[in-house]
Amino acid sequence: MEKCYTHCCNVARFINNVHGNWRNSMYVTCSVCKYKQEACCNDLLVSFDKEGKPLIITVTDANFIFGTIIDKSECLLELSNAKFRCIFENYLDKYTHEVTSDCPFLKIAKMVNNGK
Repeated sequence: MEKCYTHCCNVARFINNVHGNWRNSMYVTCSVCKYKQEACCNDLLVSFDKEGKPLIITVTDANFIFGTIIDKSECLLELSNAKFRCIFENYLDKYTHEVTSDCPFLKIAKMVNNGK
């Protein structure tokens, strides 16, 4: 049995935010990764809440949750993880400032994002 990387609260908020359709999200391709495979989330789906905070779930989790293989060409936008990191650097640094070997995107997905 595979492990779900995304916190269940984040999954619920993501699904609600995209109105139950993963195609209403942005696909972030993890093409340049310096993290160990077991500490990396691979690709992501991202949506934004009413305050502009990213809601992140891993594509691995989305495949299971939505019962399909996510096709990035069907998402609203595709972006590399490097570009996403550059655009949201301050947000990611705020919540993933500790120096660890974990992927910052995976840390955000695992973190409870209670919408506050």
